[in-house]
Amino acid sequence: MNHRTQRSEHIKKVFTERRHKKIINSFTRSLCALWFTILLLSILQPSIASAATYYISPNGNDSNNGTALSTPKKAFREYFNSSKPLKAGDTLILLDGAYTNTSTGLPDINCLSNANSGTSTQPITIKAQNERKAHLTVSGIAADTFYMTNCDWYNIEGLWLSNEDNLARPIYRGMLLNLENVGNTNLRRNLGNHNNTTALRCGLGSPDGVAIGDCQVDADCS
Repeated sequence: MNHRTQRSEHIKKVFTERRHKKIINSFTRSLCALWFTILLLSILQPSIASAATYYISPNGNDSNNGTALSTPKKAFREYFNSSKPLKAGDTLILLDGAYTNTSTGLPDINCLSNANSGTSTQPITIKAQNERKAHLTVSGIAADTFYMTNCDWYNIEGLWLSNEDNLARPIYRGMLLNLENVGNTNLRRNLGNHNNTTALRCGLGSPDGVAIGDCQVDADCS
């Protein structure tokens, strides 16, 4: 083999090695990108999977799982209790009908004992399936229609809240919506009304960062 042939073979070998090296480097970069994507998805997946939708109805049954429109639970205590079933990002949907203190109970939410707070990216939402057709009302006792304390990052949407006259009630009981030490919460398109003439307050307690949008209150608030 002459010198020219050897040189040609050497050049061919060098180019082949470089081409193989480029292929290997490209494959390595693709493999690293794929590994990074899988890792990122594995990190994000728990938070995505944790978001769930639950249902409640005056015609529901507490033996139902509450995870489908056809299997709603009935009592609010099923969702607000020491086990704290609602997690950040979850939604509780109220189907049409009347929710009362004697039938379904009413929301009495304390994020230090029976509920979780949401987060800035995954608030907890409590909403009517059909706005203002889920009617929460109190009769016969001095109680708030909707009470929440020590919670952050909630959305409360489309509810119809009412109460009744009760001259014997304490002045700080009987609110349509009572939020105490609550922050970063949005109230949207809620309706409040009652047949009050005296001794009833519609109030927010002492909220921090509570936004109210498109809500209507037909009441003599004091």
